[in-house]
Amino acid sequence: MKKTILYAEDDQRYRDIVKAFLLKNDYKVTIAKNGLEALALFADNPNFDMVILDVMMPEMDGFETCNEIRKTSDVPIMMLTALGDDINEIKGMNIGADDYISKPFSYPLFLAHINAMLRRKKKDEKQILSLLGMELDENRRSVEIDGEKLNLTPREFNLLLYLVKNKGQALSREQILDRVWGYEYDGDKRTVDTHIKSLRAALGELGNRIKTIYRYGYCFEEDGLDEID
Repeated sequence: MKKTILYAEDDQRYRDIVKAFLLKNDYKVTIAKNGLEALALFADNPNFDMVILDVMMPEMDGFETCNEIRKTSDVPIMMLTALGDDINEIKGMNIGADDYISKPFSYPLFLAHINAMLRRKKKDEKQILSLLGMELDENRRSVEIDGEKLNLTPREFNLLLYLVKNKGQALSREQILDRVWGYEYDGDKRTVDTHIKSLRAALGELGNRIKTIYRYGYCFEEDGLDEID
C-alpha cells in the first residue's frame, strides 16, 4: 500500500515540483496551500503516514501548524524552509518536528530523509502491541488500558509482554520461568502463579484473559473463552 503524505506549501512552483517528485517515487500526496488548510485536511484524515510543512506560509505558518498537529498526533513531520539558520531549526525541533531541510535541497537527499523517517515510524510501531483496548509499549515499558496507565512492576510487565506476544499458545510454567525469570532461575515454580495472580488483579477485567491450564501453565486468550481449570 502506498504511503500517504500531506504536503503544505504556499509556493506553487515548489508544490508542483515536490508533488511530481513524490508521485514519481510511489507516494500518494495531498496538497495544502497554507497551514490552516493543512490542519483541516489532517482533521479529516489523521491517518497520513507523514506531514511535510513549509515554514513560511500565510494565515498559519509551519511552526504553528506543527504545534497544532502535535497536540493530537505523533505523525512524522518534516519542515522545509528557505531560512536555513540554527535558531529556526531548533525552534522547529522544540515544537515537535522530526526533521528539517533547507531550500534549495537535493531531491535524492530529500527522498532519503523521507524514507528514513518512515522506516523509523515503522520500527516504532512494531514496538507497540495493541489489543482489547490495551497498549503495550516496549520502548517505554508502559501499559495502558482504555487510555489509563497501569503501574506494573518490571517483572509483571515482562510477564504480560511474553503472554501477549504468544497469545493463544499454552505456555508451561517452565517456559515462562525461562523467558521471564531467566534460565538460571532455580526457585519455586509457584512464583509464576503468584505473579500471574497479581498481574490479573492489575489488569482488572482483562485479567480474565489469562487462562489457567490445569497442571501445565497459562495462556492469554483474545477470544474470551472460559477458564480451563
